[in-house]
Amino acid sequence: MTSSSQRVAKNTSILMLSQLVTTALSMFLVIIQPRIIGDVGFGSIAYAESIWGMAVVFVLFGMDVLIMKEVARKPEDSQKLLSTAVFLLIPLYLLSAILVAVWTISHNFSDEEILVIVIFGVASFIWQFSFLYRATLIGLEHIGAISKADIIGKVFNTFVGLAVLYVTRNVVAMAWVGVGMASLTHLIQWRYLRRYFTLTLQIDYGYAWQLLRSGVPYMLSALFLAGYTRADTLIMRELLNREAIGWYSTSDRLFGTLLFVPTAFIGAMFPLMSRTYANDRDALPKMIQRSFGLMLILGVPIGMGLFAMAQPIINMLYGAEFFNTGAILSM
Repeated sequence: MTSSSQRVAKNTSILMLSQLVTTALSMFLVIIQPRIIGDVGFGSIAYAESIWGMAVVFVLFGMDVLIMKEVARKPEDSQKLLSTAVFLLIPLYLLSAILVAVWTISHNFSDEEILVIVIFGVASFIWQFSFLYRATLIGLEHIGAISKADIIGKVFNTFVGLAVLYVTRNVVAMAWVGVGMASLTHLIQWRYLRRYFTLTLQIDYGYAWQLLRSGVPYMLSALFLAGYTRADTLIMRELLNREAIGWYSTSDRLFGTLLFVPTAFIGAMFPLMSRTYANDRDALPKMIQRSFGLMLILGVPIGMGLFAMAQPIINMLYGAEFFNTGAILSM
């Protein structure tokens, strides 16, 4: 086995273990959380996640993917790239926050919904830094740091979140737990990055222009993906109530927890693909073909199993209140 193959195998194993742990915790939370706060409360959380999930596409502006790629090729440029990206992140976030505020004000949301959206905005601001740190660590192939941060953050969110829910049964309190998770993950990743360099708020205008210009294709790709995964919730909220959003989002969360295998595999493969593109472009198509073939083999059984067992699973986990979720999950 070549050194590249060994690195991919090691990184994939680490990420898959991390994804397995975090997926188990996520599944545990998505089973318990809707049963405590109900379909209306879960709908409020899902809507806040969706609106910020769309907004932050313009905050990152594709810089996370670009940094991952460039750091994998030129690790010596990590500090300048990350520092410049962090500097650009702040004004981009402010612009996106203004758009979210205008959207929220233009709708007749309840006070609880507005407060949840504001709190998720605080968490989203912190998460953007974490996404840039994560991209840098992946480029440096420090997968262990990412896995530790993910696991610790998810453990905090699951157990502290459930404790808060059992005591308060309040959606707003649960939203604040998300801020704590984002802060904890950010701190852990930042501590690992300090082993490589000191992060400073300085801007290299050459890198800034490169990040904004070269990030556009990745931003557009992320925008289409966000539109595919988030826009449906926003549109449904215009037509339906929070109860229906809760049914839909519960099925979506359950399905999402089963995607940990392809997520871990692609996360481990991306740095190697980036280097292969730079050093041996002819080998890249074959690598991509094999990767997609493996993901197809892993994904089809998951989808078929859910289609067949969706309604019994929903009945067992959530009961009559979420009965309509079964048909949604099967689709």
